[in-house]
Amino acid sequence: MKRADALKQFAKEHAAALQAYEKAFWNHLFAQRDMLLKAVRTGFAELAVRAAEQKKQCQYIYCFFLRQDMCGRAYKVYAQAVDENYVVDRSPAEVVIDLAFLFEDVEALWADLLEKRRKYVWKVNEYDVNAMFFETIARCHWKIAFLLRFLFRETRNQIEIRKVINSPRRIVRWGEYRDRGEIIFMCHDNAPRGKLRGDLLLSYRIPHVLRAAYYDGETEHKPDCRSRNFRYTVFRNCTFQETVFDNCDFTGCFFCRCSFAGCRFQKTTMHLVRFTNCRHVDTDWEAADFYGVLCENTELTGLTQVQKESVVCGEEEFHEAVFFYESGQKASGRPLPAGL
Repeated sequence: MKRADALKQFAKEHAAALQAYEKAFWNHLFAQRDMLLKAVRTGFAELAVRAAEQKKQCQYIYCFFLRQDMCGRAYKVYAQAVDENYVVDRSPAEVVIDLAFLFEDVEALWADLLEKRRKYVWKVNEYDVNAMFFETIARCHWKIAFLLRFLFRETRNQIEIRKVINSPRRIVRWGEYRDRGEIIFMCHDNAPRGKLRGDLLLSYRIPHVLRAAYYDGETEHKPDCRSRNFRYTVFRNCTFQETVFDNCDFTGCFFCRCSFAGCRFQKTTMHLVRFTNCRHVDTDWEAADFYGVLCENTELTGLTQVQKESVVCGEEEFHEAVFFYESGQKASGRPLPAGL
């Protein structure tokens, strides 16, 4: 058997075990979300002290992990406070956040696969097994980022971010290396008006510009917003009149004190969307795909029975929807597994 064939066969034999670990990791992560949040907030608090000692004008917090640490079985994240230069900031304030408590169960599986690769003699080596685990753990980090997006929506969880970043615009990114991360938190106290219109035009060339964005005080009348990716974007104090949002993706969006009059959301994706103190008048939800939509002091009219069944009440049901969504079990009304 050639080495390439041996690698392919080995990966196929153990794919199910790695997938099972990822699923179990999400269950464990969700159960330990309070510990995760505490660890990250404690790290950010320490980062604020170090940034102050360096008299640094921070605009971003970037959290990243390194594969070389995994070789030593160290499961940690580096949190850096960087200035406006971002990726070329040569003197960032930095702290290390230990997340080993989330990866306690990976060691046994890692050792098991290292032992089982021996039957392939020299065709599957230790580095091949490590590479498989690097990819698996990297996907686990994206699950962490997915969860933190929702946890940081709560104002009480943003205190340390504000201490690190004392500018009006605050951005937190999470990923592997600075240029391979995703925004998990954005806030702008003095967001420029009219930014949404400019971004809508820019999105024809750069589709992701609307993703994980932040808009405050926008007023739009009859703009063409069809087929846009608004995933994880925050809208505050915005007014939309006769706006067409057909075929848009609003997964993970947060609308706060927004007004909609005569707007159309046909065939939109409305997964894990949160409306707080919003007003809808003559909104068209035809064929919109609802799941885990939280309405706080907001009434959505004109929904079908299926859409109504996907509207959740309160934080607990919303967190339940987040859990089942990431676990691949889109089902409302299901109880959380024991211990979660």
